[in-house]
Amino acid sequence: MADREDDDRDREFPKKFADSSSSSNGGVVDDDSKYANPQPSMNSCPSPQQAKVPRKNKKTPAEKELSLRKYFDTVGPSEGFDSVVDSDSDSDMLGDIRPDSVDDEEVIEAAKFAVNEHNKTLEKQNHLIFERVMKVNTQVVVGFMLYMTLEVKERQGNENEERSFYEAKVYLGINRHIALEFLRPAIHFKG
Repeated sequence: MADREDDDRDREFPKKFADSSSSSNGGVVDDDSKYANPQPSMNSCPSPQQAKVPRKNKKTPAEKELSLRKYFDTVGPSEGFDSVVDSDSDSDMLGDIRPDSVDDEEVIEAAKFAVNEHNKTLEKQNHLIFERVMKVNTQVVVGFMLYMTLEVKERQGNENEERSFYEAKVYLGINRHIALEFLRPAIHFKG
């Protein structure tokens, strides 16, 4: 029955809209009485206390400073490949680097892109074969910067494949723009 009611509302909207378009003011509805709260007022706005969103872990200034020091002491030396920020953290910092899901489709697509771009620069007999994403950190920029640790197989000529770890920094921009910053043997991964 709820679906039927939704359908009725959907069918009514165009009629109401069509009725208002025939008004003398070009379709603009000036009859505020049709709306539940026609004019915003001080009574309809939440108070500052009501507007505050409760935070999970309210930190003191000293705790925030300690948290920031720990963050920069970890992220700085690792070039973004390690992070101490939880993905659920209440960090106030914009542009922080935080862990992300290794199973995310866009992350896997970006990892494969990095390996393919890297392979274009190598001779055909020497190349990398993507295995999986071991770890990924994400930074929100104008788009996303991904700091990924990848497990790959290295093929040197016709010899056997050797398992290795590589670090990739990939930019995912707006409109599906993607760019490889670098792919190199892992220097920050302790696997």
